[in-house]
Amino acid sequence: LILIQAPFSELATHLANINITNIDCIYADLGVSSYQIDTANRGFSFLADGPLDMRMNQQQKLCAATIVNQWSEKQLANLLFEFGEEPKSREIARLICQSRDLKPLTTTLELASLIKEKYLYRTKNKKHPATKTFQAIRIAVNSEITEINTLLKQAFPSLRVGGRLAIISFHSLEDRCIKKSFVNLAKVKIPPELTKIPLTDSEITQIHPVYAKIIRPFPMLPSASEIKSNPRSRSAKLRVIEKIRPTE
Repeated sequence: LILIQAPFSELATHLANINITNIDCIYADLGVSSYQIDTANRGFSFLADGPLDMRMNQQQKLCAATIVNQWSEKQLANLLFEFGEEPKSREIARLICQSRDLKPLTTTLELASLIKEKYLYRTKNKKHPATKTFQAIRIAVNSEITEINTLLKQAFPSLRVGGRLAIISFHSLEDRCIKKSFVNLAKVKIPPELTKIPLTDSEITQIHPVYAKIIRPFPMLPSASEIKSNPRSRSAKLRVIEKIRPTE
């Protein structure tokens, strides 16, 4: 067992450093750990009071407080719309800027209460109205979409023929990146002449490293019993793709 603390974008570098090739399976869990969410002073939760932090790696400089208190209203609105898919992105961005002009926002409950008091959603799922705002800020703090896209580019070529890449996501932005990447990989057509020639795994990789098939057309979802025992699994989606031989 080799433990490496590193972002997804450094996968290829660390595999090279420990000289690992022809991998059987790469599994990536994109979710924020429950420990981080439940630890108030990490600043991920809008249900407990803590500093506006949200850094998965606390050694980095950018934190949620910097985004909330220093980014322009336009930057905040674009962020909430793109990464939070927040329909009230402009209104919430304006509200944050008006509030911070009076006093900087420093805690999670300050931000969450500000949004909840102004925009109480009346939806069936009863989500907290600050949910999408917190998601967007967390994604920006940790460069999550960039990390995912880099992982997708580096992981598949590292697999042996027959190896699988499995990724579990927890919101639509992540799942969209994975689905698009997998579909594009599976679109690569195998030249007919290659299907008639017996090739070794290394020869296949040299000719083209990305022949692939999607294991199932739709993502695997948690069962009702799993959701009951672990409510945080309710939004999980697992997608799997396999590197294949030309003969397949």
